[in-house]
Amino acid sequence: MQSDFNQSFSSRANNVLYGPGNKARIVDWQFTTTGSIFLDFGTMGWISMSAEETAKHSEDIIASYFDSFTSTCKRLGCSEVPWTREEFGRRARVEGLFIAFLWCSTSYELVEKYPAMKDRVHWVLEESVKISPKYYE
Repeated sequence: MQSDFNQSFSSRANNVLYGPGNKARIVDWQFTTTGSIFLDFGTMGWISMSAEETAKHSEDIIASYFDSFTSTCKRLGCSEVPWTREEFGRRARVEGLFIAFLWCSTSYELVEKYPAMKDRVHWVLEESVKISPKYYE
């Protein structure tokens, strides 16, 4: 959820997408990109929750993202998905964490402003080095 979502909701709902069955999804447009899916996953999957919740649910986050991606591809008529579940998981961890690492390594001013982010930023930095030490030698 975007940090200004609640503040801006009363005047506009441009962060909400509505689908069948009156299901709504909140989208943080400031992080949308054109490019690798792992750029999006890095910002959404690794920095959008507390460090404790991310560590606890990282496998579920990856699986859910992959399942949603493959389901969307099939609905759009794609004949095949570019990655296996295992390859997607590996790249989500390596490339996604690297992107999150870059974002977090420049975000210490946010930690001072929002103390709740401290654990999240530290978790991403530590996990990035642990999962891909060759990048950080």
